[in-house]
Amino acid sequence: MSKHEPQQWQESSAPAAEQVHETSMPVPAAPPVVRNGTNGAATTVDVPAMNNFASALEQLEGPLREAISQLRTVDVHPGAFYHANQIRSKVNGTGDTGLKASYLASLDSVLEGVMDIRNGIRTLSQKYQSTEDQNKVTAEDVQQQMKEAQGDFGHVGQSSAGA
Repeated sequence: MSKHEPQQWQESSAPAAEQVHETSMPVPAAPPVVRNGTNGAATTVDVPAMNNFASALEQLEGPLREAISQLRTVDVHPGAFYHANQIRSKVNGTGDTGLKASYLASLDSVLEGVMDIRNGIRTLSQKYQSTEDQNKVTAEDVQQQMKEAQGDFGHVGQSSAGA
């Protein structure tokens, strides 16, 4: 029997959880721990660690885009009866409504936020290229670079609130 042919449901025929949640998307490698410790004596900036963090964020772009792409293909067709229509309506929605649209909006916001943080870290890293520059960069510079991403991540909760 083909994987996509309709069949009578029986509890024993339900797929195992690991089959339902199987994915082919690669998991990005964990960034290495970079230690440049001063044991709390002073605040230091480690430009290679900043670049490493930005690169780790960049590795999330592909899997996030793939998740968005795969989610766009979801189109539920549970049948043609009252409850099936309710399921289809709640999942597929119409336009900007439904679980699918809500999760797409959330994933888009997460992607934008991750990329904004990556870009902000790279911008700060460039400002720290010399010791003189390190003395000029302030906490306000860091906050300014992160403002855009804060807005993106703020939208995540709003997008999925209707889900």
